[in-house]
Amino acid sequence: MREGELFGVALEDFDFDEKTLRVRRQIKNLGGRYIFALPKNDRERIIPLADWAIQAIQRHIEQYPPQECTLPWEKLNGKPHTCHVLFRWHTDRQHIKARNCFEVIWRPALAKAGLIPEPAKDRRSRSRYVTTRREGLH
Repeated sequence: MREGELFGVALEDFDFDEKTLRVRRQIKNLGGRYIFALPKNDRERIIPLADWAIQAIQRHIEQYPPQECTLPWEKLNGKPHTCHVLFRWHTDRQHIKARNCFEVIWRPALAKAGLIPEPAKDRRSRSRYVTTRREGLH
């Protein structure tokens, strides 16, 4: 799955009896504001799920119950669309934003695994990781 699709996964997208996940939306950044939009190429798709994946998802749902998330659909002034997203930012319970996810979770995990160098300090003494497209989620 693409990152925006993953961040937009909701409880209602799963059919555990059929062992599938329907990719119906992505969370997209439009000029610093967020919307729900159709997945890439404006096409929904179905992903088959293995039993171990279903078990992991169900454990996640038990530990972190999905919460309602409402964003405009397709454009900033679009009709509000609500679903129960699975993944939330732990500090403010908002939907996950890609930049935060990469800086706070993904890149530190890659560095800890030895796949990228530890961060260097920039001119303002902020930690910055050096990555390429190869180290992305996709």
